[in-house]
Amino acid sequence: MPMRFIRMLTEGGSRMVGKNRQTINEFLLYTLKLELTNRTRSWDAYGEDVVVLKLWEKQRETLLDGTDRIEVWTPRPWRKFAKVARNERRHNIDRLNAGGATYAVLRRGNGFGDREAWGYESDRPYKLNRTVVDQDGHEYAIEDRSVCVATLSTDCAWCCSNTSVFATHLESLFES
Repeated sequence: MPMRFIRMLTEGGSRMVGKNRQTINEFLLYTLKLELTNRTRSWDAYGEDVVVLKLWEKQRETLLDGTDRIEVWTPRPWRKFAKVARNERRHNIDRLNAGGATYAVLRRGNGFGDREAWGYESDRPYKLNRTVVDQDGHEYAIEDRSVCVATLSTDCAWCCSNTSVFATHLESLFES
């Protein structure tokens, strides 16, 4: 076995991270049957009437009133300039605020330089319902509820098809 492959398996490379056997993009593409506009630059994935945002777990917080929120937009200055991804995200935030079906899959870590960034929660996506902006310009999506996908591969017939995901399919699948 080549040393590079062994190191990837033992040091948490992109293929074998914790409990995830797929990268987050592979999970979105092949398990949830969503599409990415660009595998390298996309922050979000799409079905015919649904969007799934890739968000950072460390940017999730619970307010004093019990409301859970996740940061979806950071004002300038940005740590990393990513014009295509930011334009895509802005469009999807506007779509969420207009009532479009939107979910989040949380990535571990705190940015692309973090080793944990390859990990993600594949068993508990979050349904989002709107956004709020704080006094510093950070925009947060308010969580509607978390949803369970433990039975995704065994109980969902459409997962094995080649069709795009519809919001109604995700709703029925994610109900917990």
